[in-house]
Amino acid sequence: MKKSFASSLLSRGYNVHVYNRTKEKTQSLIEKGAVFHSTSRDPALVADLVMTSLTFLFFTVFLPF
Repeated sequence: MKKSFASSLLSRGYNVHVYNRTKEKTQSLIEKGAVFHSTSRDPALVADLVMTSLTFLFFTVFLPF
């Protein structure tokens, strides 16, 4: 999932949890309110919906409801 999609979710008030092996790559989303997790398992534990992009393995977005 691209940053623009996650940014759009954040701007609409959704809780977005992100994971990437390199935290710096998610820094702009963290600054907008995303919650960073250091493992891919952690955000999945708090999410009802998990979205990921396999085309560009950039980061995974987790939306807790």
